[in-house]
Amino acid sequence: MIKFRVDGEPQVWPKKDISVVNDKPIVYQQDKNGRKAAWIEQVRIIATSAMVPELFIPKPQAVKVLTIVYRTPPKRNKLPYPSTRPDLDNFTYLPHNVLEGVCYDDDSQICHQNEWKLWATDAHPPGLEITIGPMRGLTEIEWVDCNLNECGRS
Repeated sequence: MIKFRVDGEPQVWPKKDISVVNDKPIVYQQDKNGRKAAWIEQVRIIATSAMVPELFIPKPQAVKVLTIVYRTPPKRNKLPYPSTRPDLDNFTYLPHNVLEGVCYDDDSQICHQNEWKLWATDAHPPGLEITIGPMRGLTEIEWVDCNLNECGRS
């Protein structure tokens, strides 16, 4: 099982936009300040340093992923959970794709995922925690589901 943490404010996958120049469509990704590209590289570097070759999960073996996203709460936070944009799936799309070729062959191997989007605290600063392991039979899953107490919530 591979487990690692990426510190910093989590970013979502850059969205694609289309512009028309000289009557030709041009597709480009939005990343005006470069934070998304830096986050992608940071996730890749930390995952690569956490990996050892014998933990790589080749096709056709299935993969399970636990992803916890800790976001910085706004100054006037009144919500117990970050039930605001961006959506959780937009946060988890980025690491799942970035980890292709690092932890597994293709993100299509992911057959089980457990995802959380929580407010950051002193105990859990902004960042991303990822645990990846091979999928076994449902009766043999060696998986710790994140409950609110384990995630630093009481």
